[in-house]
Amino acid sequence: MLHGLFLLLVEDHEDTRDYLRTMLEYHGASVNAVATVDEAMGILREIRVDAIVTDIGLRQKPGTWLLEEVRRTPRFARTPVIAVTGRSVPWSLRTMFDGFLEKPVDLEQLCAVVLAACRRPA
Repeated sequence: MLHGLFLLLVEDHEDTRDYLRTMLEYHGASVNAVATVDEAMGILREIRVDAIVTDIGLRQKPGTWLLEEVRRTPRFARTPVIAVTGRSVPWSLRTMFDGFLEKPVDLEQLCAVVLAACRRPA
């Protein structure tokens, strides 16, 4: 389903990160999984990714900070950013992202959201 896609996963909860990475890889994606926004920005400086899947409620810097930094940087400004969260967030925040899912994440739905975001015209 996700064959040929290179994804960056940002999730600070280790068990959730490992689970999501394993499931995305099972569906064919190549996944770089990190715990912080700073690690994510380091990865983005080194490699091209097709999409970013990030938790919103990260401990050090939130996923919204990552979204703003990605959009502000021309090199990856068009990279789709998909949010996952276990928190209640307003609709206005949800619409800032290219996709949005609530935890617990349904993996088939996550794959569908990633695919749809990657197929949107730039």
